[in-house]
Amino acid sequence: MIRLHASALPRILACLGSTQFPPLSREQQTDSAREGDAAHWVVECYLRAPQDPIADTAPNGVPIDDDMLAHAQAYADLIPTFGVYTEWSCDWYATRDIEIAVRADAVWYDEPSNTLHVRDYKYGYRIVNPEGNSQLLAGAIGALRKLAAAGRTFIPDTIIDMGIYQPRPYHPDGPARHWRVTLQQIVALHDAMVAELAKLPADTLATGDHCEHCPAAVMGTCPAYLLAVNNAVDVATRGSSIELPLPAIGRDLIVLERAAAMLKQRLDFAKDIAKRALTADVAALPGWALEPQHSNKAWTIEPEALQALTNADIYAPRKLVTPAEALRRGIPEDVVSANTKRTLTGHKLVRMSADERARKAMKIAPPADEPAKAKRTRKPKATDKTT
Repeated sequence: MIRLHASALPRILACLGSTQFPPLSREQQTDSAREGDAAHWVVECYLRAPQDPIADTAPNGVPIDDDMLAHAQAYADLIPTFGVYTEWSCDWYATRDIEIAVRADAVWYDEPSNTLHVRDYKYGYRIVNPEGNSQLLAGAIGALRKLAAAGRTFIPDTIIDMGIYQPRPYHPDGPARHWRVTLQQIVALHDAMVAELAKLPADTLATGDHCEHCPAAVMGTCPAYLLAVNNAVDVATRGSSIELPLPAIGRDLIVLERAAAMLKQRLDFAKDIAKRALTADVAALPGWALEPQHSNKAWTIEPEALQALTNADIYAPRKLVTPAEALRRGIPEDVVSANTKRTLTGHKLVRMSADERARKAMKIAPPADEPAKAKRTRKPKATDKTT
């Protein structure tokens, strides 16, 4: 029996051989994966109990920030207030030996328009498109099967509206994007997916964007991934006698910044695993050891006692608070502005579009479309969520 999670289908269908590697444990999750789990938990809180306060920390220990709350609120406002299945488990069998585990973020059926809606909340920065998305497709198939088993009938012209809500990265179509197909079309898509999965088990490995979410890539146990990474590092470190034109340098900077960020994430993850291993066994990682780190020395004696003990001047001279702290203490802004200055210490390289550069040069304020900070609670709405 092979049990596949719908969230892994985009990677599995691109690399059938990746199913031979075990999934990551919760302790091995990357920071971005843990952040995504926390964001889903906030969404579920808003949908299931909108009147209840939201905790400062998710069950997995990730702090809940204002952005996470604002994005969850915006998503929840797009979901109907009754007849909705949230975090709905609707597993189904692709073949007798292959089960697809599905947990749909939100599912509801709209009778007047004869439309089944399936939603998936994505909190990462890598753009996820709904068209052809196998995770969304698996969720729609599972929902159709479960509703049909409960007695609901669907006609061939039934519309299945599969939607992604991804609030953080920019997309010209906005955070909410949709893929609409008919029941007849989804049957054909189902058959194509099942035919591909029927090839399992398989050992053919293929690298690509899907490696980012592969447990074997994260743990460095996939030979195809390791070969691709080593080739990429080798190419990236080779010098070139060709001087790139400036537009190419600009594009190269974007790629290199993203590569540096991804390498840092992987490096931090590998260091965390190594520290835990060496804590349990000092010889677990040949060539590496844990070296204790200490903070600067701090006094453990009261100032009066130290003064009496040493009879020395132990107090630092008084100094002004920072201008920012002065503003917080109620000193008028015009007084602070008239008596402070900024000193140029250098320049940093930042991303800036031509429009942003023009607005900055002409001192024009940016469009006032920043979302307001979310509150810790929502106003209760008349709701009758089905869970």
